[in-house]
Amino acid sequence: MALTTVTLAATEHDRKIVLTWTPDDTPITAWEVQRDGTTIATLYDVNAVTWADYDVENNVSYSYVVEGTTDAVASSATVAVPGKRAHGVVNPLASTIRYTTLSAVSDALGIPTSDDTHDTLLTQTIVSVEVAIDQHLQRSFPDPSGGAIQGIPEAVKQVALSASVAAYTNVTAPAGESGSDDWFGAQDNSIGEIVRRDIRRNPLLTGFKVGFGVAGGSSR
Repeated sequence: MALTTVTLAATEHDRKIVLTWTPDDTPITAWEVQRDGTTIATLYDVNAVTWADYDVENNVSYSYVVEGTTDAVASSATVAVPGKRAHGVVNPLASTIRYTTLSAVSDALGIPTSDDTHDTLLTQTIVSVEVAIDQHLQRSFPDPSGGAIQGIPEAVKQVALSASVAAYTNVTAPAGESGSDDWFGAQDNSIGEIVRRDIRRNPLLTGFKVGFGVAGGSSR
């Protein structure tokens, strides 16, 4: 049986496109991969059914053709590389709590459940801490597009809780004045510094930073 059909699919990633094809047989000589009309790879493994193109830029559309040489049977696909998404989207204007809970932070601070006088400021503190975590790690969690990273969400929850408690209690003004508009400016240490400190204390997040080349870590 000779090669008569090839079905090509292209999947976009951050600065990478993965080509996968389904042939009805193997070619006689090799697989030839073309991008925008130019041959960029020749695969002499006739059983190959996937290949990744790393020489691409984000926010650019590319057209690919995979052809079985000698058989001259080809299949084409066009795909656009998206903007960077490997680490999730950081939203500096986030307004909801995502990684911990108001009740968990209140309990850690020893605030009775019946006392809701701290809720507004405490919520603002937690949200600010969580945005600072995202910015420091250069991604948000969870991020389905980037794939699951085992253990990281739990580590993020731990830092969100501990840093929120530290940020809320780290004020120079008396406790009775903590609701004032200049509360954040009255802190001894910035929320960013509190988050950085707690991340440095968490081995899992430190390993994540190094292993995934973010926030000063080494590149993948």
